Amino acid sequence: MCIRDRYQRRVHGIFKNMYGIDAPRIVIGLAISSVITLGVAIYLFLSPPFALKYLNYTGCCLFFVTGVFLLRSVIWMLYSSLIQKKNVAEEMLEAIEKANYPGYLHSVKRALDVGCGRGLLMNTLAKKIVKKEDSGVKVYGIDIFSNADQYGNSIKATISNAKLEGIPLEGIEVKHCDARKIDFEDGFFDFVVSSLCIHNIGEELPKKEDSQKEREKALKEMIRVTKPGGSITVWDLFNGKEYFDFFKREGLQPKIVREFKSFGLDSTIVYAKKEKQQFFSLLL
Repeated sequence: MCIRDRYQRRVHGIFKNMYGIDAPRIVIGLAISSVITLGVAIYLFLSPPFALKYLNYTGCCLFFVTGVFLLRSVIWMLYSSLIQKKNVAEEMLEAIEKANYPGYLHSVKRALDVGCGRGLLMNTLAKKIVKKEDSGVKVYGIDIFSNADQYGNSIKATISNAKLEGIPLEGIEVKHCDARKIDFEDGFFDFVVSSLCIHNIGEELPKKEDSQKEREKALKEMIRVTKPGGSITVWDLFNGKEYFDFFKREGLQPKIVREFKSFGLDSTIVYAKKEKQQFFSLLL
């Protein structure tokens, strides 16, 4: 093996499974603010004791506490982006398997990841079910690929990560597509998953009611493209109860898999089963 090949393997080994940092502008802003506030705290602590030395010490404490809080937020977000997301991706797939039967994932032919980003959840699933080329099994990913939501977000980066994971490219398909208008026919997928995507939809709208309607459009599309008897699993921030209630109103059988903190915020995994069509309804 030549030196160049060994170098490339080493680089790939280091950066394998690097799926970007979520909300990079926020992370950078928090990091800069933390450095500035801690720097001011150190300056006040080391500065000569002026007449108002107690004010110096009070200011030092306030800036230090603020800086530590901001630094904690940066660490939380980096941990959530680089470690927690991988663990939750596995947990989501385990929840799908547990809700069906052992080996269910290996019976799947088509699955969709809504808001796939750089492909962490999509590739985690593909590694489980896409075993060889031309097997007929395919995992699809759709996204609008916003760099504000995830660093280096692009179709090229998503496919590159799939290659690094050793996934046959015939087993995946990545498309630029809005979740509110999914470009697939009714009942096309065995199941649909989504990770940290839906809360971004409609967030630019001033009224909460309008934002909720936009999110519900995406959820309704996810239901539409899921086949009868299939399922939808969503992990997201803030709106777990909202998704649960919507799925229930739409006639699905939802359940809360788990509620926990992510990025320092409330997050929820919601699983919803779409009922199979009854025999008599097919005759009508």
